[in-house]
Amino acid sequence: MRYDLELYHQLSQYTMKVVEEDMHYWKEEEIPVYQGDPKILFLGTGGNPANLIEQARQTGGFILYLPGFTLAVDPGPGVIWHINQNNVDPRGINGIFISHGHTDHYLGAPLLIEGMTRLMSQRRGVLLLANAILEEGLISLFHQGLHQYHEGYVGGPAEVVTLCEGEKINLTSEITLTPVKAYHGKENYGFVINTPDISIGYTSDTNYIMEYEDREGTTKQVEKWIPISPPGRITQFRGDLKEIFSQVDYLIANISYFNLFATRHITAVGLAHLLKGSRVKCCLMTHLDVCCTRPEPMAEKMADFVRDLTDIQVLVAEDNREYYIK
Repeated sequence: MRYDLELYHQLSQYTMKVVEEDMHYWKEEEIPVYQGDPKILFLGTGGNPANLIEQARQTGGFILYLPGFTLAVDPGPGVIWHINQNNVDPRGINGIFISHGHTDHYLGAPLLIEGMTRLMSQRRGVLLLANAILEEGLISLFHQGLHQYHEGYVGGPAEVVTLCEGEKINLTSEITLTPVKAYHGKENYGFVINTPDISIGYTSDTNYIMEYEDREGTTKQVEKWIPISPPGRITQFRGDLKEIFSQVDYLIANISYFNLFATRHITAVGLAHLLKGSRVKCCLMTHLDVCCTRPEPMAEKMADFVRDLTDIQVLVAEDNREYYIK
């Protein structure tokens, strides 16, 4: 076989140069830890099966930037595409939180782990997740850092922490995360994060209302395919969630629907009850089903409904948008 030696050497030198630059970027280059004002970047504000396929709203979860710690939360399908579109450096992520093992909450985690650990070359960052996710094999042994048979890949999360209700986790010396039980799926957790200045709650997907009286005083149980009638009084609800999330400064609430599927989701009707009388300064509604987006955009009207009943600032989170926490 006869080679064009000039072309051969040109391609060889180019390949080596680019790969060396890439390896320096991914494995050696130092990047500063985020020290700016707290903020949330939504990489996806959609949820539920139909939206996973249609992508009426993205499903990448969100990134919570805190001084000294950057946490990616529920990285669903498309998260790698969306962090690149939003100029997010995955090398700067310090932790990944996965609430439960549903596709729209965990599927993008493996690639995000590879970014956080610098192409699996370092032991870096913390992976926080429900134990059921590990039991079901949704995160591979490789991405847990248990990859003794993968030659050359010595990295992985520095720590894998399984969540337990109420057991506080230190993210830094000044920032803690406390898992909050959610009522949706096999094992599921939201959280409350406390810093010296603010507290931030995340509900994850969860049921909230269980029983109510309608306007005629008839007691009704929430049922899967039956929407909540205009309630006169909520008689049974998740009191633990109201107590915990009523005390945070900022709340990120996965609502999904206005008044349907309350057996599995908070709904806007439930959110209004949860926020009433709370100290929450601002609530961001996310994890919206396609029915909130098409054929007509209804999410803002849902937020209006909650605002009118609570006198609390309620915003509809939007894809690829940052919200500063003040």
